[in-house]
Amino acid sequence: MKKFELLGKKLLVVVAHPDDESFGCAGTLRENRMAGGKNAVLCATKGERGKSHLPKPVSATHLKAIRASEFKKVMAALKIYPPIACQSNNTLRLLW
Repeated sequence: MKKFELLGKKLLVVVAHPDDESFGCAGTLRENRMAGGKNAVLCATKGERGKSHLPKPVSATHLKAIRASEFKKVMAALKIYPPIACQSNNTLRLLW
């Protein structure tokens, strides 16, 4: 049986929320890049409806900005340029 080799390919990761890519597959994305592959991440929401683990409550608008900033930092650390995010009107937008 032929083994399917994932690393060194073009990968598209689709996640529902910012940070899903971090705990779900950041290691695979890093290993794929190290093997010469290319990665893309599509985040379906901005995370503004999630729970905040901040010491003080924040508005949905502020939480969206925080999540977007965190997502951009993770994408930069994983060397994924540019990350893609869904907009509220169901269109896609490059974050950089």
